[in-house]
Amino acid sequence: MKRDAKISNYQLAIIVIGFCYGSTSIANPAMAAKRDAWLSVLLGTLGGTLLITLYLYISKINNGRNLVEILEYCFGKIGGKLFCIVYILYFLYLSTYNARTFGEFMIAVSYPETPMIVLVSLLIICAVYAARSGLSVIGKTCEVLVPLLPAAVMVVTLSLLDASDFTGFKPMLLEVGPVIRSSIDLISNVYGDFVIFIMVLPYTTSAKGRFKATYWAIAVIFTIMFTTSTRNIQLIGPALTDYIRYPSHVAAQMIPGISIDPLVDMNLLIGGGVKATLCIYGCAKITSEIVGIENCKPLIAAFAMIPIVLGFWFFPDAVELYHWAKSMGDATLSIFPQLLIPIAILIISIIKNRKKKREVRKTPPELIIG
Repeated sequence: MKRDAKISNYQLAIIVIGFCYGSTSIANPAMAAKRDAWLSVLLGTLGGTLLITLYLYISKINNGRNLVEILEYCFGKIGGKLFCIVYILYFLYLSTYNARTFGEFMIAVSYPETPMIVLVSLLIICAVYAARSGLSVIGKTCEVLVPLLPAAVMVVTLSLLDASDFTGFKPMLLEVGPVIRSSIDLISNVYGDFVIFIMVLPYTTSAKGRFKATYWAIAVIFTIMFTTSTRNIQLIGPALTDYIRYPSHVAAQMIPGISIDPLVDMNLLIGGGVKATLCIYGCAKITSEIVGIENCKPLIAAFAMIPIVLGFWFFPDAVELYHWAKSMGDATLSIFPQLLIPIAILIISIIKNRKKKREVRKTPPELIIG
């Protein structure tokens, strides 16, 4: 497959920030740990960094292969295609859940009289346009929009410094279970989704600097989530953070004399849009490579329709969506594509690469030259 579209490592970092931040701008998975949410963010980021390092190393040792090529290299043509289908279904799930979360927030907070299907469709239309434009356009667009995410968080946080109450952090670690569970949710919902970037990494302009750019993005994501978690605990209190569906929105409403709800809406639109765009693009790209289509653009619109339908089918109302978000269902569903398959890929890749090196060493020099 030709790799005409290219993005710089800086654009890679910016896309990673927008993608991983996603819908956490309104519902941070770590808030279930209440007063210890900041600790869950720290532990989740440490675990997520290890998981992302696994993905980066897989891409590195496979010499520029994308996800489809890696799967076929490790599991053969038939086995590789079967695992490709697993990832297509998983990316469809991510786009479905992300779009449904976006629609539910907009209906509950900003546009209660607007039909949800209209709001979700608008998000998907924007994602389709971006995905059809290609990775280079996605990277350039993210360079403009994604920096607004930390800027909006800082505006809200600095505006509420006078109302902060640091007594909400004490006592610490009354319950260890919620902290561990929230850390796992954070790894799954935020950092584990980086697996889709195995499809993107070969399209960067330089293999050097990928690790550095990605770790820089992780540091920014951690800073944003740590800031929002601690801010919400100070303003809302640990007793209420687990029962309020959108704590960041409630915190933003505490700013006296001005309504900055559009900033929260903007964060979700940008983060959710980046996530939906990459998931739809990933589905179309994987499918096109499986069936041998050079251009994946015709498939993008088709895959974009699926999240709209599945969102209302799997999550018919807010109760179902909230129940799924509070359960360990997402983390359980993600174990296979986020952890088990990549570990198998890593082991098989290392074994095959070592075998190739041994074969090259055994080959006589005159045969190599010839």
